[in-house]
Amino acid sequence: MVQGLDALKRRFEAIPHKIIDDLKPVMERYADRIVGHMRNLVPEKEGKLKRSIGWTWGAAPAGSLKIGNVGGRAFGKLSITIYAGDDSTIVANSRGVEFQNALIQEFGTSNSPASPYFYTSWRLERRAAKGAMTRTIRKSIKNS
Repeated sequence: MVQGLDALKRRFEAIPHKIIDDLKPVMERYADRIVGHMRNLVPEKEGKLKRSIGWTWGAAPAGSLKIGNVGGRAFGKLSITIYAGDDSTIVANSRGVEFQNALIQEFGTSNSPASPYFYTSWRLERRAAKGAMTRTIRKSIKNS
């Protein structure tokens, strides 16, 4: 019989829980940073759209447009959804066809230029967020 095997098993079983506990605040911090960048880039006249931008754990709220998701299969409990737009940000064209203003601002139309805010913010913070999460995972494993 190997001495300390039970202690080693307990340590390995505790690692995923420690990682999840340590990752949550890091993911929340970067979600807040991304949402803040997005709100700063939305044109001032688009107040409703600016107020509709946010993030949540799990799925996006009903009526909103999910444009991004941070999380992975390994830690299925940890999934942050970043979203923009809701029922108040739906606009209609001259023919009465409704569109989500979140998409119109991001990509533009033939009549209005794009004012990218979402993917620009995501690309700006993506590498830093991934690096912070990787460092947190390594530190959690090392300190378990």
